[in-house]
Amino acid sequence: MKTTTKRFLAILISVILLGVLAPLGAVTAQAGEPVTYTITYVANGASNVPAPQTKTHDVDLGITTSKPTAPSNSINQVFAGWTTSSGTYPPPVQYQANDLYIANASVTLYAVWVFFTTPHRIYFYANGGALNGPPSQPFYGTIGTAIRQIPRRIGFKFLGWANDPAATFPDLRYRYGSVCYGNNSIPLYAVWEADTAATYTVAYDANGGSGAMEPQTKKYGVDLPLSANTFTRPGYTFLGWNENRNAAAPDYLAGGLYTADAGATLFAVWKADRYNLNFYSSQSATTPLTIYTWHDQVFPLGNVTDIQPFTRPSCALTGWRDAATGVVYGLDDTITLNRDVDFYAVWVFSKDVDNDYLDTTENVMVYPAGIFADGTEMVVTEGNRVMVFPENGGVVVLYYDISFTGYGSAGPNYYPLAQEVTVRFTIPDDFNFSGGKLVIKHLRPDGTLVTIESELVTPPDGKRYIEFQTNHFSLYALVYVENTGPAVPAAPEWNGKSQEFTYKKGNTFTLALPAGAAVKEWATSNAKTATAEGGKVTLGTRGDATITVKLMDNTTWAYRVTVKFNSWQWLLYIFCFGWLWM
Repeated sequence: MKTTTKRFLAILISVILLGVLAPLGAVTAQAGEPVTYTITYVANGASNVPAPQTKTHDVDLGITTSKPTAPSNSINQVFAGWTTSSGTYPPPVQYQANDLYIANASVTLYAVWVFFTTPHRIYFYANGGALNGPPSQPFYGTIGTAIRQIPRRIGFKFLGWANDPAATFPDLRYRYGSVCYGNNSIPLYAVWEADTAATYTVAYDANGGSGAMEPQTKKYGVDLPLSANTFTRPGYTFLGWNENRNAAAPDYLAGGLYTADAGATLFAVWKADRYNLNFYSSQSATTPLTIYTWHDQVFPLGNVTDIQPFTRPSCALTGWRDAATGVVYGLDDTITLNRDVDFYAVWVFSKDVDNDYLDTTENVMVYPAGIFADGTEMVVTEGNRVMVFPENGGVVVLYYDISFTGYGSAGPNYYPLAQEVTVRFTIPDDFNFSGGKLVIKHLRPDGTLVTIESELVTPPDGKRYIEFQTNHFSLYALVYVENTGPAVPAAPEWNGKSQEFTYKKGNTFTLALPAGAAVKEWATSNAKTATAEGGKVTLGTRGDATITVKLMDNTTWAYRVTVKFNSWQWLLYIFCFGWLWM
């Protein structure tokens, strides 16, 4: 009896455990691992059965795209999809390739075979959203197909499907999983409802600039004021924002309203800064040729003379000098300067070398000539090197190499002569000039450029010349330099004068400047007595002060002021502060 009872209890426990665990047989999971389910395919007499699929808990799985092969004894049978019904006929098509299987359970799917070669279709239209699967599903007359399409749309809730694209309520016949039948294709349009709790992110991109800007959050149906721009980009001006990175014009201005109920990245729209390149025939010229360039633009200087020829009698244009830096550029150079620039033409006297004006016997004389006592011989030849001078508008009238040969054992041309010689440059008859000066430039072997001041001599015979003394060899040039810069305005009447004023709080007057005066700065020697700003002088307490104004060419004009007390002001001052002297 005791043994029989134990056996009965053991059998009872086994049956109970079997009943409890059997339903869980389809769930395959170890402790700590995700729960999975199995999708098994049955071909219903066909071959090439698709392999089972494994679905993870709460993770949608697309139905296999593999298709079984119809039985060899079938006639005009077409594979229509899969169904969970094994005995119903005609079975509804519940799943097709790539449809989502979302249930958290294992399932067996049976192949559905139909005797139609041309199916009807359900056509899905996202209606502003995006489909989450095939754009259509086939069905075969009375053998229907289940709807497995769920579209997505940011900021909206999907309500269902309807035949009317303007519908605001879904047709309950076309719920997810519903089976569609019929002898005609069916167009279905997604029905949406705005999600009023939705928010959207608006981000900012510097688009070539630098810096960082925090994104903004837009609420559904509420216009968003856009942030002010904090990005920077040297040489460019910020115009606004655009959702297209390559846009040339903005769709949104800084501080403007963003109204779309959708997230977006707004790219900064930049415009390159414009610069003026002004080309003058000389610094005394007042009307330049102005060409516009943009930031970082490579500009070929060869374009200048294509736009406007520059000419000067008996001279050739050889380059352009940057007035701010003194750098000389060739006619065919390219530049990228990123600033406004004034260029002045660099001219060279263009008489032919064979012309009499470059005849060494006629234009250059050396005293004493010939061979010196130490055996050194002076040789004068036409120069064949290019000298670039910083003076604006400098025109090389004559240039020669003067060398000394036979000078000692150390070799020629390296040391100065022991004695100076006088060199005379004769000026060509047809070289006319006014308002400038002639100077001698000497380029020494070490690269040093020396200016030799000299005076123009006009003898009775009219053969103008310049003489200078030297004991160095190398290249000498006679250069004509125009007056540089605009004429300095005449000094104002108040320059160098003084005036006394009686103290009065807030007393002001103006120091007028002549037309054309380019001011660099105003200054005062005693800010307590007088200050000056833009020519307006404001007087303060008693004392002396000198007001000065400095022009761009460093010309300085001065005016002295003295502020004094009158009798009653002195009495009041002594009454208030006289005790300090006791």
